[in-house]
Amino acid sequence: MARVDHLNATHFFVQIFVNNFFSGAFGKGVIQNK
Repeated sequence: MARVDHLNATHFFVQIFVNNFFSGAFGKGVIQNK
C-alpha cells in the first residue's frame, strides 16, 4: 500500500511540475511573440 501511495504522490508532483513548466514556457513564448 505504501509503495502505491508513494508512486501516486510522485506522479502527482511530476504532473504539477510538468504543468507549471509548460505553462511558464508557453507564457514566455506568448510574451516574446507579442
